[in-house]
Amino acid sequence: MVPADYGEDYRGSVSSGAKIQFEYDLLSGACLQLCVQSANDSDARFAYHAQHTILPNDLCIRDLGFFSVAALTEIDARGAYYITRLRSDMKVYIKENSQWKEWDWESLGNQLKERESVEMEHVYIGHERLYIPRLIFRRLTEEEWQKRMAYVRKREKRKGKALTRQTLEQKKYHILLTNLPQESFDGQQVYELYSLRWQIELLFKAWKSVFDLEKVKKMKKERFECHVYGTLIAILVTQTFLFQARTYWQQTEGIQISERKALDVLQFYWQQLLLRLSKEEISLSSLLLLLRKHGRKDRRKGKETASDLLVKLGIY
Repeated sequence: MVPADYGEDYRGSVSSGAKIQFEYDLLSGACLQLCVQSANDSDARFAYHAQHTILPNDLCIRDLGFFSVAALTEIDARGAYYITRLRSDMKVYIKENSQWKEWDWESLGNQLKERESVEMEHVYIGHERLYIPRLIFRRLTEEEWQKRMAYVRKREKRKGKALTRQTLEQKKYHILLTNLPQESFDGQQVYELYSLRWQIELLFKAWKSVFDLEKVKKMKKERFECHVYGTLIAILVTQTFLFQARTYWQQTEGIQISERKALDVLQFYWQQLLLRLSKEEISLSSLLLLLRKHGRKDRRKGKETASDLLVKLGIY
């Protein structure tokens, strides 16, 4: 939320609002897109207009809000790959003997047990009948479903709009669409790859916590823009150093650095380093050692980190 008098330039669904769009390369740490928009600007439209960053053999993993048939078409045309969830209002079709048949996901879902999944090849979605090489359909566990429904109910209350019975029923399942070759990644591996999308959520959570991005005091619009863009520049500089530090300690000593802990360390020392506010000598090498000492990731038993997953899948 931003002050109400920003409404003309930063429109929200109820009052004024702004949102940050960020796209980055998980393997290189490079920032691909970073911009500030009105809160009610379309995520799907942003995704489509950000296609120029996509190179052949890239894998695009985006949240459901960025889903659009046009974006998937463009990704495929650029020789790249995608993994996305199926939007609940999007119909799926199967072509049999030159006839279109709508996919009955409810009948199939009723036959599945918790965690059980099936894969369908050569399906088509939407009124455009966009060809999708693979659809992977998995029934959630009761715990996963309850967690998802808690989020859905919270969103319904916020928007004041109840979802249809069909949409609520579909929440029991995880439906992924991808054009990744089956010989490269099986269905389970596709789900594991899609779970990497959560990394950007953790990143935003850390940004908001460490850099106070959500806290906007009443000020002139021009001052707000100076503040937010200045903060984003500081974040990018910090993220660039952090990625290099994480890569260094991972490759040299097998140490994984926590994004959240590292940002806390860097935010504390960064201003002193840049403005020379401290009498003590602070260098990049000393920051690197501080991250090794105070920024180690806590490893939960039985829980894979993003780095673990990339190594397991032969990507990192």
